[in-house]
Amino acid sequence: MTQDKSNRWVEEGDHLYQVGNYQGAIDTYDKALAVNPTFAKALISRGNALSQLGRYQEALEYFDKALLIDTDDDVTWIVKTITLNKLGRHNESIEIYNKILDKHPDWVLLRSFRSDCQLQSGRYQEAIESCEELLKLDSEDSWAWKTKNEAIRQLDDWLRARRPPNAYVELYELVGSAEKRLHIFIRQRLQKCLGLGEAEWWAKGVTKDICTKCVQRREDDPRRDDQYNYTDLIDLKDILKHNWTLFESDFQLIKDGFTSKQPKEFLDGLGAPERDTQHHHASCA
Repeated sequence: MTQDKSNRWVEEGDHLYQVGNYQGAIDTYDKALAVNPTFAKALISRGNALSQLGRYQEALEYFDKALLIDTDDDVTWIVKTITLNKLGRHNESIEIYNKILDKHPDWVLLRSFRSDCQLQSGRYQEAIESCEELLKLDSEDSWAWKTKNEAIRQLDDWLRARRPPNAYVELYELVGSAEKRLHIFIRQRLQKCLGLGEAEWWAKGVTKDICTKCVQRREDDPRRDDQYNYTDLIDLKDILKHNWTLFESDFQLIKDGFTSKQPKEFLDGLGAPERDTQHHHASCA
């Protein structure tokens, strides 16, 4: 009977919450808690309503009360991290995400939350690594690409702000930044035009010599990273040459009036590309 009465108060409070009457919902959840002070659902719901009113510290107190009742409730832990983030306590959130992911390593959405939290807390390298883990699961995850690129940008800014002015360093950073973006662009275009599987974009779009070199580098690296990550900047030039029909229109957009079929106008010393009619197609852009 007591549980039924508490449930009815929570259901009424949930209705008020859904229509935006958060204070009314809090007052109603209090009635449920007056009947049953250890009713976890009422505690969590009251915490959510407090959070909607910007009363984050109070909300945390109610989430903690619910976790004393059921310390293994992952959903309660997650709503707590959301509130911690609103208070700027990102490092505490990351620790919670890590603990949950130890139990549920395939929880992709939680990995996304963690990488965003790492970015907000200034843990840029961790954010980059988390996004790379996501991209191994889904190479077309646009949110992961966006977060990774933003983490790289902010990391570059952070490093630049702490280095003395140096023209050579600035040039190195400029080239490095361009190389990262070129790597991403080339991979996405090959996957779009040739197919997502390694037997498609990788086998058809990358020359045999580069493939062999990357396989060997991967074997020598205990991290066993994605094969494409072992390519060099000079390799990208050869990949563009090998797949020139897929990229020609992009370079035409860059240079007004460009009509040559040879990429050497853009890539120093590249020369005319060899055509492979079996798997090269018109640009997929």
